[in-house]
Amino acid sequence: RSTLFPYTTLFRSVGGLSAVRLLSLILILLVAFLLHGVSRRLMGSRAAAFFAVALFAGLGPTQFLGALATFDVLALTLLALAKRLGVRAAEQSPAGRYTLVCASGLAMMLADAAKYAAALFDPVVVAVVILAIWRLRGRSAGMTAGGAMVAAAGVPLISGYYLVGSSFRRGVLVTTLDRPSGSDSAGSVLALSAHATGVIAVLAVLGAVLCMFRLRSGPERALVWMLAGAEFLAPAEQARIHTLTSLFKHVDFGAWFACVVAGY
Repeated sequence: RSTLFPYTTLFRSVGGLSAVRLLSLILILLVAFLLHGVSRRLMGSRAAAFFAVALFAGLGPTQFLGALATFDVLALTLLALAKRLGVRAAEQSPAGRYTLVCASGLAMMLADAAKYAAALFDPVVVAVVILAIWRLRGRSAGMTAGGAMVAAAGVPLISGYYLVGSSFRRGVLVTTLDRPSGSDSAGSVLALSAHATGVIAVLAVLGAVLCMFRLRSGPERALVWMLAGAEFLAPAEQARIHTLTSLFKHVDFGAWFACVVAGY
């Protein structure tokens, strides 16, 4: 099993498959709402935020996650929430900042529990939060907040890994950490990724290049490239293990981050 929260079983028992699909639709709408808030704050433009959401909503993988009963949409929602809380923390006083980054860390931990593969994007979330705070509050504030976020996510996650039981640990190893390689070529993985979200990859890289002329500080420049680079994580990982399985879902995670810059 690739999740610690088999919530689809509960909703199916209450309202059938339609209830689970309705929940997926509600969650993907929440993901789009969170994308708008993150884009507006990071790029400083309502227009960029609008286009970020429009691009994300137009993707086939997004519509796929919003229509079917999968664990991935809950994980993406929690990752989006983690990033939104972390970006919002940059504007707060120290007490409010650490409260929000700890809440962000907990949301990231729950995302990993909802879908173990979501952990691939944890470094992106943490780096974006550090850089968002760094550019407004300085390097020391950014690094300290990042440490608090990692601790808030890591302590319960590591504790749970050893306390839940051997079946959980075996599930994490088999489905994520020690997943067996498939027989698909790296070229086929990259081709499907390009077909699914290639337009976002191109626009995100172009957006990052344009930002190099508009932005002057190092943290801001690193931030836009970090967001654009997230688009390539899932294709690279699945090309490494030579499998197309779940690729059409996983590329949407990276696209969500990249849409912030692509919208710009």
